[in-house]
Amino acid sequence: MNKAEHFIIKVNEFVQKANDDDFKETLDGYGDDEIADIITKVELYEKQIAKLLREQKKHFITGLQKHIQKDIENVLLGSALINILSDLQQEDKFEEGMTDKTRAFLHLTIDEFSSRIMDSIDPDVPFEVLSNRTLNWVDDWSPKLANIMKLNTHTAVQSEIEKTLTEGGDIRDLTKRLEKLPQFDRKRARATAITETLTANSASQQEAYHQSPAVEGKTWQHSGSKGIDPRPAHIALSGTTVETDAYFDVNGYSGLYPRGVDLPASERVYCHCYMNPKVNAEILGLPAQEKKFIRDRNMSGE
Repeated sequence: MNKAEHFIIKVNEFVQKANDDDFKETLDGYGDDEIADIITKVELYEKQIAKLLREQKKHFITGLQKHIQKDIENVLLGSALINILSDLQQEDKFEEGMTDKTRAFLHLTIDEFSSRIMDSIDPDVPFEVLSNRTLNWVDDWSPKLANIMKLNTHTAVQSEIEKTLTEGGDIRDLTKRLEKLPQFDRKRARATAITETLTANSASQQEAYHQSPAVEGKTWQHSGSKGIDPRPAHIALSGTTVETDAYFDVNGYSGLYPRGVDLPASERVYCHCYMNPKVNAEILGLPAQEKKFIRDRNMSGE
């Protein structure tokens, strides 16, 4: 096992443990110095998402409670409630905060991952800055993820309102429902942090292989079936090598790397596959300055 593969597998092991156990206890007790910095970043991101979700829940519940009409025993009128919900949705600040936190997390994490992987491939060519392609991807994906999460919450709140109206409930009944809504739960923050850590891991592998002059290809590797239900297509893909910037055929979909955000959820969720670099030994043996020149040339051609 090469150093790059060893580090990538360590990250996958941590994420798998976080999936199995209580996330906070996992972070406190994992004790792996090799990825300690990553664990700290993931813990902070998970806490930030949880705080945003708490604030989002408070926004909806407090906003609804302001409209309780005590003189009519808190009875709801459907059209009035829909208008209230529309206003609360417009005023929801979750998307903006989630975009900022995700962008910061991905930048820091991909920097860390890419640096570790590049150093393990060839210490003569250390990581310096992210490529424009990866920077653009982070800037594009961060608001998309935030928007997806916001719309998911709004849809769930809408559903609870419709149930409350159907059952003849009032705002107090509705707020009780919202208190228990899983879209505001800490587990959602945990799941998001885990998913984005895995996504950052894959994006970093692609970034490191793209920047490393000696890497001329990448090989898809299936991580095994421990703790997951393996996808036959991913097992069949294991061992397949393509050029560094080429796409894999992932069960009929094009993916630059495992868990790429362009892949459908059926090919991303709970996937723990990774990639190994195909290294050209002749380029690896070139003088450091020549290799850096190749890397800079590749980066400038984006």
